[in-house]
Amino acid sequence: MARYYTESASGRLREVIAQDDSGVLSGALYSRENGQTEIRTAFYYPKDDLWIKLPEWQKPRKVSTTSRDYLDFVRRCERGPYTATTPSEIMERPGSAEEVILAVFEAARPDVA
Repeated sequence: MARYYTESASGRLREVIAQDDSGVLSGALYSRENGQTEIRTAFYYPKDDLWIKLPEWQKPRKVSTTSRDYLDFVRRCERGPYTATTPSEIMERPGSAEEVILAVFEAARPDVA
């Protein structure tokens, strides 16, 4: 089972961030020179323990990058001032993080950027 959320802009899927026992992966659609598109995945953060602070916590906590708290931190807090996408809620789906990323993109066609 993997947890994931999507990043969308103007109603179109831009990115899928998924988490499983190996860490957090990011997937996005890339255009190739021949006009075709492909889905590429890359590790966002491998399994590790990190200190994070969610807004509702009084103090930072040490959490695993495989925890729901870490994925929520990435979704809510690791956003730059120029971020133009909107995150979805965190969802769960059977499969590895990479399998979930591919399945979500396939299910969203043609509403991908």
